[in-house]
Amino acid sequence: MILIVTRLFKILLVIVSVAGCAAIPAPLVYMGYAKNGADIVQIIREMPTTSDLIMSELSNRICNTSNWLKGKDYCIEKSLTPIPVTVEELPPLP
Repeated sequence: MILIVTRLFKILLVIVSVAGCAAIPAPLVYMGYAKNGADIVQIIREMPTTSDLIMSELSNRICNTSNWLKGKDYCIEKSLTPIPVTVEELPPLP
């Protein structure tokens, strides 16, 4: 079931990303507008947009439009170094 939903999401994402085409039905165009609006909010919050998340998954790096707007690299390497945590900092078990 999850595979079907994921596949449908990918298909819808491709359709929405070409929302500028005239052959796209109106509801899909409005979904594209909603995606762009959500992306603008994410940029204002300096969080990754939906496109950034896709690029991060495809490149296996951390991509963020806000970094690019600040003049930094769009994608940076993922840090493989774990953050040291002491036992006292861990949350208690339920």
